[in-house]
Amino acid sequence: MRLFICIAFLYLFAHAGEQAANSQFPYESLKSELSAQDRHYIEKLPDQVIFDWVQVPESHQIKDGETLRVFYEYRLPKKTDKNKRPICFFYGGPGLDPRSAVHSLLPMTKENGILIIHQRGTGLSSPLPKIQHDSDILRYKNYLSRAIVQDAEIIRKKIFDHQAWVVTGQSFGSLIIQRYITMYPNSLYSAHAHGFAATSLPTPFAEARIIKHKEVLNEYLKKYPKDKKRLELIAQYCKTNTFSPKNEPQIKIQGRHSFSFAGMVFLSAPNYWKDLSNILTMICPENTVDPHKLKLMINNFYFNKSFLHLGKEQDVLNVVFNRHEAYVTQVGQSLSNYYKEIITKLKKQDIDTDKWSMGEEALMHFCIDAPMHNLADSYDLGPADPLRPKDIAKALKNTPHLNFHLYAGEIDSVAPPETFEELQKHCHRGLSFKILPGGHDSFLSPVFWEEVFKHSQE
Repeated sequence: MRLFICIAFLYLFAHAGEQAANSQFPYESLKSELSAQDRHYIEKLPDQVIFDWVQVPESHQIKDGETLRVFYEYRLPKKTDKNKRPICFFYGGPGLDPRSAVHSLLPMTKENGILIIHQRGTGLSSPLPKIQHDSDILRYKNYLSRAIVQDAEIIRKKIFDHQAWVVTGQSFGSLIIQRYITMYPNSLYSAHAHGFAATSLPTPFAEARIIKHKEVLNEYLKKYPKDKKRLELIAQYCKTNTFSPKNEPQIKIQGRHSFSFAGMVFLSAPNYWKDLSNILTMICPENTVDPHKLKLMINNFYFNKSFLHLGKEQDVLNVVFNRHEAYVTQVGQSLSNYYKEIITKLKKQDIDTDKWSMGEEALMHFCIDAPMHNLADSYDLGPADPLRPKDIAKALKNTPHLNFHLYAGEIDSVAPPETFEELQKHCHRGLSFKILPGGHDSFLSPVFWEEVFKHSQE
């Protein structure tokens, strides 16, 4: 018993991962500031992981302003000569915790190694800023792809000096990579992006997603026909019932499409269709909605600090991202009005989203009523920062050594393959495009990673 107590006591002061030498932020001095979850994560890092924090400005344009800490973990290859070039992976989001992504990557990357940056505002990096004044919304523009790329450059130079690296990523991570190409193409040896492609303005992206979502939903219902009634029952229940997180009644989720975002996540990845069907069966066991189980699902999915918390800071970041960088609304235009214009346009094409049993993110948007969400929706963000295909094409043309590999999932309702066509047309050289079987999760395909590893070993 004494031996067990001694071992447990020593464990409090030891961790398997190794912090980078001469760190500006020694783990022991930061330990008291970290949550129990964060300490547990660091202390469970395996031997072949080097981790650290770097200090970066919140705004890279204001050098003497607020500063942040950005965390990275470099999971070394099992054999140090296995890959000659480091690989950096950018996960999806924005604002999602990376720790769940790490576990899905490990089986494929453990032989080759991978560096994961906890994007500013997520994971073990400094959190998103609190909104104390309306104008604090503008700070969230500093937590999007441009700033994340600049953080990555600081880390690349710190660890690898002038060596170019291989970058890879998925969804929002794909957008980050394409931004990286326009900003620092000479820092990249090759780029491998899955699940997003830049488009010109006005972007067809939101409209294409809604249409593709319906196509994929029809395919799903062919496989699980009984779920059509279950989805309709859930939609009817959500239309007249409100969901709020515990002790936060100011955040309300209500409307026919309240379940849509949760369903959309599963629907976009065919490997999880069976899980979605099991969830629907659990919520509607006898063709009636079980209110307790539906509430449990909503709470775990929408009010989860480790994943997504609607009405809070991560939700604000997503709205700012959509307005400022992804869909790019007109100056002063709310995201709500932007979506309304698209939905009205679709109705003129006899596509009536109001009748759908499960909608897409744009439809879910109108089910959220929360002060922070509404502020982010309407506050004037000023000039947007769109990512344009012509800028990517120009960077590739001026950087002949850089190879850009772009991937789409065949039935990806989050990033439909049709939206990749424009970027292909702009990039006459340097771009290789493949459509992989599956959906938004097809970046886990061996085909994707084989190409990444091949370039890392050249």
